[in-house]
Amino acid sequence: MITKTRESKGLPLLAAVYMIALGAAACGGASKSPVSPTDSATSATSGPAPSPGTATIAGTAQGASSASVAVVGTQVASGIDGAGRFTLQGVPAGDVQLQFTGPGVNAVVAVPQVRPTQNITLVVNVSGGTANVEVEVRTGAGESEIEGRVDALPPSTAAGTFRVSGHTVLTNAATRFEQENAARTFADLKTGQRVHVKGSPSGADVLASLVRIQDAGAPVPDNDGNDPDDGDDGGEQQESASIQGTLTSIAGTTPNLTLMVGGTTVTTTSGTEVKRRGDRQTLDQLKTGQTLHVIGARQADHSIVAREIELEDDAPGGEFEIEGPIGGLSGSCPSVTFSVNAFVIHTSGATTFENGACSTLKNGVKVQVKGTRNADGSAAATRVKTK
Repeated sequence: MITKTRESKGLPLLAAVYMIALGAAACGGASKSPVSPTDSATSATSGPAPSPGTATIAGTAQGASSASVAVVGTQVASGIDGAGRFTLQGVPAGDVQLQFTGPGVNAVVAVPQVRPTQNITLVVNVSGGTANVEVEVRTGAGESEIEGRVDALPPSTAAGTFRVSGHTVLTNAATRFEQENAARTFADLKTGQRVHVKGSPSGADVLASLVRIQDAGAPVPDNDGNDPDDGDDGGEQQESASIQGTLTSIAGTTPNLTLMVGGTTVTTTSGTEVKRRGDRQTLDQLKTGQTLHVIGARQADHSIVAREIELEDDAPGGEFEIEGPIGGLSGSCPSVTFSVNAFVIHTSGATTFENGACSTLKNGVKVQVKGTRNADGSAAATRVKTK
């Protein structure tokens, strides 16, 4: 999905997001859909006319005014006006890269997992050969996603609501809050935190199904007025980074793996935590074709050292592995159906059972399941190992 790093210029950044959101009606979408940046020729979208099933990416490129942006490998391109605004229409679905070019600018940023008919609004910070997505809002197909910093909480907002980079987020009793391996609540939100919100449109707002807290919040100055740091590093801090995309390659041996996720290099360590729907997994369960959400530290070479990896989805027909307690057991051996952490598992005569026969399976028993992912999202188990 998405390459994002720590926001550094709060007021200009929020102003850019507000400007994009306020003009969204010009594109005929919801109030947070991308808007045509300007009527001037320099920002008009070029390339072929949009076709059904394509997406629109619009937004602001800070540091790249009067440059241009193009979708790598396509004819989809746009000028960038003096205010940094651009619109790209007819963007193909899948993992794409945006290339920014102009005087003193030649940078590429990944925008993975673009879906047909999506409207994606970005605020991109461009500096020479580097481009980072600071704020991202996705709408379309009944889904909404926002990543950015919390800029308002109650009582500045209504009870149960907060604001992320200028966008109002609603929560209810079904909203899940997470931070690394721990469950959180609305009360854990703080101004300045970077969050990733998933949910559905609710008028001009987003009703959140998941709020993932990605860092602790804005740095608290020391008594000398300087930002805190972790040691003798000249006061510099590593940038927090979050990406989501398809895992396309795996190299190395655990725990020191090198992954390619949505065009970004990700490295793991013995401290990297892997989860699937909140249940702790292992690095061995990473398979190509999976959709991963990675949180970690951005390095000087733009790679990420992963602190946490969330297994979001598996490719149909791809390898699948999960560990957790059995629930909803039904059927007759060897063809039984059960769930592990809300994933539906089917066994058959081809399934191998370890540390116990099929008949010993019971609700609440912890198992490790290996198999392949079906098109309907369930998994066909090739091995079930009782833990």
